[in-house]
Amino acid sequence: QLSEEGLFLAKHKQALPELPRAIGVISSPTGAAIHDVLSVLKRRFPLVPIIVYPAQVQGEDAAQSLVKAIQLANRKPLVEVIILCRGGGSLEDLNAFNDEQLARAIFASELPIVCGVGHEVDVTIADFVADVRAPTPSVAAELVVPKQEDYLDYLSALEQQLLKLLQYRLNQHAQTLDHLTKRLVDPRKKLAQDKLQIQSQWRHLVSNCRLQLATNSRALQQLQFHLEKLHPRQRVELNQLQIRTVAHRLEQAMRQQQNQHQSACSALAQQLHTLSPLSTLARGYAIAQDAQGRTLKNADDVEINDKVEVRLSEGRLNCRVEDKVQ
Repeated sequence: QLSEEGLFLAKHKQALPELPRAIGVISSPTGAAIHDVLSVLKRRFPLVPIIVYPAQVQGEDAAQSLVKAIQLANRKPLVEVIILCRGGGSLEDLNAFNDEQLARAIFASELPIVCGVGHEVDVTIADFVADVRAPTPSVAAELVVPKQEDYLDYLSALEQQLLKLLQYRLNQHAQTLDHLTKRLVDPRKKLAQDKLQIQSQWRHLVSNCRLQLATNSRALQQLQFHLEKLHPRQRVELNQLQIRTVAHRLEQAMRQQQNQHQSACSALAQQLHTLSPLSTLARGYAIAQDAQGRTLKNADDVEINDKVEVRLSEGRLNCRVEDKVQ
């Protein structure tokens, strides 16, 4: 059905920008694929900003999570290209990338999408709909940015071509001026002034070109400085410090609660000891029980000649009732 609707046609594929202002990466934040992509991008052109959109890449909710990430990336004004990637796996693991809703989200994206899912042998519907299909996540990263050294060499070559073109035009004007000077006799001063003006404009143009190149170089340095400030290492160190602080507080709270429980247990043990019948016997009291083992509380509980057992702190006495006194 998707093929019949034209979602796979080459005429719908968008071209990738030569050097994107920012790159959006949609993948699992804990997978090996995101690590490979970020490593390649940083190696090839570290000054290009990277925005990671975490998403599930496996499971029942993975397709909807990927669709939301694509829609979110399209709302970012700086992002000019999206890398959709995950590592290899079984056909079931890659099932989310064969989802119809994900395919339609890729087709509807205003930003070009490079799909790098699994290994070269892994092919999904997302690969057919994407603007560019990469065999692996690392290759996808290589496709979206050039090498920084090559790009700087390209800018330097453009500068040299511009300077040569300006020199060629200047020589042409100089030759024309010399030719007119030979043909004219009176307006020599005017021609000399024109020549000086052309030379001044040439110097001004060269100066502006060099100034623009210096400005661009400073801008690249500032971007690199900002990227260093946003490096994940600083955030990881801050999170580790916060975790250690919380762990220390939790340990103190557990110790305090343990001490409170120990104090409460000690108090209960002391109370049980005080209320224990054995403790009462130890103070010189005795417990009288009838032949059935019932504790006697009143003289009316027994009759004359009944057997009574008297329990002491140390041992027992077998007695017989001879008299009762109320």
